[in-house]
Amino acid sequence: MTSSGWYDVTRSAIATAGLFGLGGAALLAYRRQRTAEGHHQLEMDSDLRGRYAQAAEQLGHERPAVRLAGVYALAALADDWQAVGNLDQQKVCVEVLCAYLRMSYEPGSKAAKPGEKEVRLTIIKSIVERLQDSTSPTSWNNLPLDFTGAVFDGGVFDGARFTAGKISFDGARFTAGKVSFDGARFIGEDVSFENAEFTGGKVSFDNAIFTTGTVSFNNTKFTSGEVSFDNAKFTSGTVTFNNTKFTGGIVTFFGAKFTRGTVSFDNAQFTSGTVSFDSAQFTGGTVSFDSAQFTGGTVTFYATKFMGGSVTFAVAKFTDGHVSFNSAEFTAGIVSFYATKFVGGSVTFYIANFTGGEVSFKKAEFTGGHVSFRDISGASPGRLTFDKPEVWAAPPIVPWRDGETPPWVSPDAWPPVLAPATQIEL
Repeated sequence: MTSSGWYDVTRSAIATAGLFGLGGAALLAYRRQRTAEGHHQLEMDSDLRGRYAQAAEQLGHERPAVRLAGVYALAALADDWQAVGNLDQQKVCVEVLCAYLRMSYEPGSKAAKPGEKEVRLTIIKSIVERLQDSTSPTSWNNLPLDFTGAVFDGGVFDGARFTAGKISFDGARFTAGKVSFDGARFIGEDVSFENAEFTGGKVSFDNAIFTTGTVSFNNTKFTSGEVSFDNAKFTSGTVTFNNTKFTGGIVTFFGAKFTRGTVSFDNAQFTSGTVSFDSAQFTGGTVSFDSAQFTGGTVTFYATKFMGGSVTFAVAKFTDGHVSFNSAEFTAGIVSFYATKFVGGSVTFYIANFTGGEVSFKKAEFTGGHVSFRDISGASPGRLTFDKPEVWAAPPIVPWRDGETPPWVSPDAWPPVLAPATQIEL
């Protein structure tokens, strides 16, 4: 081999050795970096776990100021666990805050710790702040929230977005103060108020939007205070009040819009107090009061608009109290009183307008009480249909005379009862 050849071989060997040397150095540097990162992660985890222990201890302190510090510390810790990608530890922190609200609490009692209401309201505020924007890096929208059996004597959930995970208010008690869900959006998964008790104060779902998932108020008791769903929008999904008891207080759905989905009051009991659907709009979907019991109190659908979908009172029973459809407008859809029993109390349709859709009393029984269609109006294609009026023991009062049945009413010939001009109706 010539001298130039040896030179080339030697140069190549030196270059190759250099590359191997650089590669080894790079590998060594990489391992050192990973080791340093591992130590840093361990230090960070250790720090976060230490903060958890301190925050949990603060929550159990006798002084309210220390407990408040614990609330803020635990909420911030949940955010930090989320930032490092440890969602399990984030969930633990949030669960501890919810668990605090589930602890025994009697508002206004001597057993309550000083400043306890303020601590509980701060927990609610800290949670709700993280339910406003599901795209926020500190969003808690992906977490289940368990308020089972909690006692609420105040709290603001305004604008909260319940989008994922199960949210439980099962067995919760709303006893005093004001609890507000105004403008909240129920747009995913399940939110449950089953077996909850509304026994005082004011709870509002005004302007709330129910769009997907299931919201359940089954077996809930409304016994006093005021609960409002004014101007709420039920646009899809399912909202249920099955077996719910309305035994006192005021519950209002003023101006609520029912456009899609299912809302049911099946087997609900209306025994006292006031429930109002005044000026509500039923434009689509299904709303049912099947097998509901109206035994007292007042239920009103004043100026309510039935413009589509299906509203049913199948097999419902009216035995006492007052139910009003006064000034209601029936322009589309189906409203059914199939096999409904009118045995007592007062049910009125004063000045109601039937110009579209169908209102049916097929197989309904009129055996007692006061049912009146005084001053109603209508026109085709609207339909107001009755079934076998000749067997009724207590026919409803209608504004037309025998033989003058309007063309939009069927059957076209049946023996009505004409209300005397001097009769005073409820």
